[in-house]
Amino acid sequence: MPKGGKPKQQKKRAEKAAQQKNKKAEREERKRRRKDRDRYTDDEDKRFAAQLAAAGLRVNEVDADGNCLFRALADQVEGSAKHHGKYRDEIVAFMRRDEERFKWFVEDDEDWDDYLARLGRDGEWGGNLELVAAANLRSVNVVVHQLEAPKFEICADDNSATRTVHLSYHGEAHYNSVRLKDDYSAEPSSGLPHIGAEAPRPASPEPVEAPEDRPPKPLKASKAPKGPCPCGSGKRYKKCCRAADLARARQKAQAPREDVDDALAGEVGSLRI
Repeated sequence: MPKGGKPKQQKKRAEKAAQQKNKKAEREERKRRRKDRDRYTDDEDKRFAAQLAAAGLRVNEVDADGNCLFRALADQVEGSAKHHGKYRDEIVAFMRRDEERFKWFVEDDEDWDDYLARLGRDGEWGGNLELVAAANLRSVNVVVHQLEAPKFEICADDNSATRTVHLSYHGEAHYNSVRLKDDYSAEPSSGLPHIGAEAPRPASPEPVEAPEDRPPKPLKASKAPKGPCPCGSGKRYKKCCRAADLARARQKAQAPREDVDDALAGEVGSLRI
């Protein structure tokens, strides 16, 4: 008998290894294509700036070096993007401690420990999963602004967040920090609208109240976004954030709602997860 087990078992292991190698190559190719294309055009840049300016906000740009998500978080919380490495390390450690919560949303071709090892490297992109971790690690809520698209809102699980950090997402490839339009300080961002966990603000003067014993319907697969995941991971939505979105919707048992400060009323809307 050949060393290492029966021929069929060896063949299965070889096939699995080949599949994992192919998926890894596909993931790297998606990342390369997204990195090579323009982050956003000048026209999109101007439209995004106008969209935020209407709400009294502006983009505070950070370097597009693969650390942008962590740089944007550092700018929001500490007032300096240069501390991005600390935020990356903290988020990786937090996800490692809460393995049972996060590991199910990693693509099946990558081992959990390998994912964390890759995420811990300088220049490795972060996405929606890391923002969920950051919200709970720092007890903050997170708003991600998008050009002419709904904002993504992520709330810390314990509902004790007293502040909200604001990021912008550009061209499916880059995160920046968002500040008040007159805030050019080197201090943590301040004065930004805070999204709370209180009951949603009515959308009309005479809202129709749903019966208390009737929980809202979870997001259906037919309503889920198609194509690349909006979190910026480069994966398809179905393979990336869809499961997390559905799980959080069921856990919170409440529909996505708009309760951002009135200053943001001119934007397209919001999707809370």
